[in-house]
Amino acid sequence: MDTTRIEATPAGATPDEATPARATPEVDTLMEEGSNDTAPVEEAVPIQFDSRDKPATNAVEREIGGKTFKLGRLLSQEEQEGVAEVISRHLDAFAWSVM
Repeated sequence: MDTTRIEATPAGATPDEATPARATPEVDTLMEEGSNDTAPVEEAVPIQFDSRDKPATNAVEREIGGKTFKLGRLLSQEEQEGVAEVISRHLDAFAWSVM
């Protein structure tokens, strides 16, 4: 059996034109950073006035099981009662610190 490999040559092409170019890896080129490649540096400006609400203003203090908790002021009275009930049932799960 003849195992000669026959490749087709496009009509009108010479055998050199029909031979595919071998892939050669290109040499890595080092890129140098130019003066325009860096981002401009901006000076940090201190915050003059913090307009965010403080957490204490959005909370209501409530004593549960002899301990003071802060609950969200935006909770309805019903929701505050529900949270207080859960806290009181699981009071032993909280870690306490002495201040």
